[in-house]
Amino acid sequence: MIWLLAIATGAAAFAYAKKQQASNGAAGAAGAATAVGTGLVVSTLWYLFPILLIGGAGFYLGRKSSERKALPPGPS
Repeated sequence: MIWLLAIATGAAAFAYAKKQQASNGAAGAAGAATAVGTGLVVSTLWYLFPILLIGGAGFYLGRKSSERKALPPGPS
């Protein structure tokens, strides 16, 4: 699934480079670099996302609970 996204973005980069009248070699290099970069970023984020999600939720819940304060004394 990740590599399908990488191939699609690489093909789009190749098509865009050809539309801008780049040479075949330059367009191919741009497409390949885009595909590899997309694959690396998405595969890294794929494994880090659950860790970031759990860590962010823990930080949010921990921060909210520490901000709770007792009510000041009211009029008697």
